Amino acid sequence: MILHISMAASLFLMSLLMLLLDSNPCTALSWRNNSLVDDIGIPCPVSPHPFTMCKSEAEAYGYPCEDHKVTTEDGYILSLKRIPHGHDTDNSTGDEKTRQPILLFHGLFVDGVSWLLGTPDQSLGFILADGGFDVWLANTRGTNTSRKHTSLSPKNPVFVSNLIKNSYMSLDFHL
Repeated sequence: MILHISMAASLFLMSLLMLLLDSNPCTALSWRNNSLVDDIGIPCPVSPHPFTMCKSEAEAYGYPCEDHKVTTEDGYILSLKRIPHGHDTDNSTGDEKTRQPILLFHGLFVDGVSWLLGTPDQSLGFILADGGFDVWLANTRGTNTSRKHTSLSPKNPVFVSNLIKNSYMSLDFHL
């Protein structure tokens, strides 16, 4: 018991030390915060939005990824990403014309990129694509890739009130 506690304390202290010794002052930079500066006032480089993973990480793993935009009846422009097949079509089950589509919808406080985090054997989006599905990743209104409207600015109060009223309250699927 005592050995277990001392090992946990040692691991904690080593992790803390590694964080303190990290020489990059911009390690906490988020793609959401474009104005972060380091301790001496030098702007940090902007990190790309993680949904470029479709074009970078997904394709680096050998998966095709397509960007699609859908305009709703009330003018919101939503982002959809599509992985039409697995990284190796010879090993992936299903023909292009017979692949069943599957829509992965994210939860609260995240966006569709959450289905691509990790390696291909850990990420549901990649696992389903390898399993023969036509994978679609949806983003609700208000996520960073779906903050557009045909006539309203995201700073407009009407944009925000409609966003809150319609985001998760009514989901209609027409097949």
